Amino acid sequence: YNRGEQVFAQGDSTHELYVFLEGEIGVYVDSQKVATVNTPGTYLGEIGALLKKPRSATCICTHSSSLLCIPEDAIELFIKTAPSMGFKLALVLAERLSNMNERFTKLSEEHRDLLKDKDKKTDRPAEKPPA
Repeated sequence: YNRGEQVFAQGDSTHELYVFLEGEIGVYVDSQKVATVNTPGTYLGEIGALLKKPRSATCICTHSSSLLCIPEDAIELFIKTAPSMGFKLALVLAERLSNMNERFTKLSEEHRDLLKDKDKKTDRPAEKPPA
Protein backbone atom coordinates (compact mmCIF):
# COMPACT_ATOMS: atom_id res chain seq x y z
CA TYR A 1 0.00 0.00 0.00
CA ASN A 2 1.23 3.49 -0.83
CA ARG A 3 1.35 6.45 1.53
CA GLY A 4 -2.15 7.95 1.80
CA GLU A 5 -3.86 4.79 0.57
CA GLN A 6 -6.84 3.58 2.56
CA VAL A 7 -6.77 -0.08 3.62
CA PHE A 8 -10.41 -0.03 4.69
CA ALA A 9 -13.02 2.44 5.96
CA GLN A 10 -15.17 2.55 9.06
CA GLY A 11 -18.54 0.99 8.25
CA ASP A 12 -17.23 -1.12 5.33
CA SER A 13 -18.35 -4.73 5.20
CA THR A 14 -15.65 -7.12 6.35
CA HIS A 15 -14.19 -9.93 4.26
CA GLU A 16 -10.64 -10.27 5.61
CA LEU A 17 -8.23 -9.46 8.39
CA TYR A 18 -4.75 -8.08 7.94
CA VAL A 19 -1.39 -8.68 9.57
CA PHE A 20 0.81 -5.59 9.52
CA LEU A 21 4.31 -6.29 8.19
CA GLU A 22 6.05 -2.93 7.71
CA GLY A 23 5.46 0.80 7.29
CA GLU A 24 3.01 2.85 9.33
CA ILE A 25 -0.78 3.05 9.41
CA GLY A 26 -3.06 5.55 11.09
CA VAL A 27 -6.25 4.23 12.68
CA TYR A 28 -9.21 6.64 12.71
CA VAL A 29 -12.62 6.46 14.37
CA ASP A 30 -15.13 9.09 13.31
CA SER A 31 -12.28 10.93 11.53
CA GLN A 32 -10.21 11.19 14.73
CA LYS A 33 -6.85 9.44 14.88
CA VAL A 34 -6.93 6.94 17.73
CA ALA A 35 -3.81 4.86 17.06
CA THR A 36 -0.69 4.41 14.97
CA VAL A 37 0.32 0.93 13.85
CA ASN A 38 4.02 0.38 13.19
CA THR A 39 4.76 -2.91 14.95
CA PRO A 40 5.12 -5.96 12.68
CA GLY A 41 2.61 -8.69 13.51
CA THR A 42 -0.13 -6.27 14.56
CA TYR A 43 -3.61 -7.36 13.48
CA LEU A 44 -5.96 -4.99 11.67
CA GLY A 45 -9.65 -5.62 11.12
CA GLU A 46 -9.77 -8.73 13.26
CA ILE A 47 -12.89 -7.80 15.22
CA GLY A 48 -15.00 -7.25 12.12
CA ALA A 49 -13.55 -10.30 10.39
CA LEU A 50 -14.17 -12.65 13.30
CA LEU A 51 -17.64 -11.29 14.13
CA LYS A 52 -18.62 -10.57 10.51
CA LYS A 53 -19.50 -7.00 11.45
CA PRO A 54 -18.77 -3.70 9.67
CA ARG A 55 -15.36 -2.12 10.22
CA SER A 56 -15.14 -0.14 13.44
CA ALA A 57 -12.33 2.11 12.18
CA THR A 58 -10.65 3.48 9.08
CA CYS A 59 -7.02 2.53 8.39
CA ILE A 60 -4.89 4.79 6.18
CA CYS A 61 -1.22 4.29 5.35
CA THR A 62 0.85 7.19 6.67
CA HIS A 63 3.95 5.59 5.09
CA SER A 64 4.31 2.99 2.38
CA SER A 65 3.17 -0.22 4.10
CA SER A 66 3.03 -3.98 3.60
CA LEU A 67 0.22 -6.13 4.94
CA LEU A 68 -0.66 -9.80 4.80
CA CYS A 69 -4.31 -10.16 3.84
CA ILE A 70 -6.14 -13.20 5.22
CA PRO A 71 -9.51 -13.75 3.51
CA GLU A 72 -12.53 -14.45 5.69
CA ASP A 73 -12.80 -18.08 4.55
CA ALA A 74 -9.12 -18.74 5.40
CA ILE A 75 -9.06 -17.28 8.94
CA GLU A 76 -9.98 -20.54 10.68
CA LEU A 77 -7.43 -22.47 8.63
CA PHE A 78 -4.80 -19.79 9.39
CA ILE A 79 -5.40 -20.23 13.12
CA LYS A 80 -5.38 -24.04 12.91
CA THR A 81 -2.14 -24.19 10.89
CA ALA A 82 -0.40 -21.45 12.90
CA PRO A 83 -1.63 -21.92 16.49
CA SER A 84 0.89 -19.39 17.81
CA MET A 85 -0.73 -16.75 15.60
CA GLY A 86 -4.15 -17.79 16.90
CA PHE A 87 -2.87 -17.43 20.45
CA LYS A 88 -1.43 -14.01 19.63
CA LEU A 89 -4.80 -13.01 18.17
CA ALA A 90 -6.48 -14.11 21.42
CA LEU A 91 -3.99 -12.02 23.42
CA VAL A 92 -4.65 -8.98 21.21
CA LEU A 93 -8.41 -9.34 21.69
CA ALA A 94 -8.01 -9.82 25.46
CA GLU A 95 -5.81 -6.71 25.68
CA ARG A 96 -8.33 -4.66 23.72
CA LEU A 97 -11.16 -5.88 25.92
CA SER A 98 -9.16 -5.03 29.03
CA ASN A 99 -8.43 -1.54 27.70
CA MET A 100 -12.10 -1.01 26.87
CA ASN A 101 -13.12 -2.16 30.37
CA GLU A 102 -10.67 0.31 31.94
CA ARG A 103 -11.91 3.08 29.67
CA PHE A 104 -15.54 2.26 30.43
CA THR A 105 -14.86 2.26 34.18
CA LYS A 106 -13.10 5.62 33.97
CA LEU A 107 -15.91 7.15 31.91
CA SER A 108 -18.53 5.74 34.31
CA GLU A 109 -16.69 7.29 37.26
CA GLU A 110 -16.41 10.64 35.45
CA HIS A 111 -20.11 10.52 34.61
CA ARG A 112 -21.01 9.72 38.22
CA ASP A 113 -18.84 12.63 39.44
CA LEU A 114 -20.50 15.01 36.95
CA LEU A 115 -23.93 13.96 38.19
CA LYS A 116 -22.85 14.53 41.80
CA ASP A 117 -21.55 18.00 40.90
CA LYS A 118 -24.79 18.80 39.09
CA ASP A 119 -26.82 17.67 42.10
CA LYS A 120 -24.71 19.88 44.41
CA LYS A 121 -25.25 22.91 42.17
CA THR A 122 -29.01 22.40 42.03
CA ASP A 123 -29.29 21.52 45.71
CA ARG A 124 -31.89 23.80 47.23
CA PRO A 125 -34.09 23.54 50.29
CA ALA A 126 -37.05 21.25 49.85
CA GLU A 127 -40.37 22.99 49.47
CA LYS A 128 -42.86 22.57 52.27
CA PRO A 129 -45.85 20.47 51.32
CA PRO A 130 -49.16 22.37 51.12
CA ALA A 131 -51.15 22.34 54.35
